[in-house]
Amino acid sequence: MASEDTLTLVLETLAVILEVDEGKWLTADLAASLVEASLDVWSSNNKGGFILLRQCYYLTYFPDPIFVSVLNDILTNLASSKNDGIYKIVVEQALPPLCLCIGSAKKEESWIPASAIDLVGSLVSGAPESGLGEGFFVTLAPNLFSCLSVAEDRDVLQVSPLLYKT
Repeated sequence: MASEDTLTLVLETLAVILEVDEGKWLTADLAASLVEASLDVWSSNNKGGFILLRQCYYLTYFPDPIFVSVLNDILTNLASSKNDGIYKIVVEQALPPLCLCIGSAKKEESWIPASAIDLVGSLVSGAPESGLGEGFFVTLAPNLFSCLSVAEDRDVLQVSPLLYKT
């Protein structure tokens, strides 16, 4: 098993590799695999840990912000690939499970939606100039507004404004 530092180094390397040639070299299968792997890493290697329940990754402890930042970079770089169709694949793979985490978290588990909203922000940041794509906001909005209506944690309320730019 790799140490947390080694894993962070590998993820940082992946984030940089994804910037090469603006991601034009990415294939649909590779992008889908990288999104799935990124969410798996998010679910199993943060401090504490996660459990998978009904297609939603639940944190058992607050995640390391540096670790989440590197995963944000990876998702942003995947979403901003200049290869046609990659953005749509990244969103189709990442948005549904992240939205489930945002919408189904309990008030006392505010770190779950905060981290998931942060990762959704990566998809927004990597969106093409043409926009977020059909169905993005329809998928996100009910879960986000449900979360914000009960959120008392400032971390949830602070990460969500990035999404309002959409």
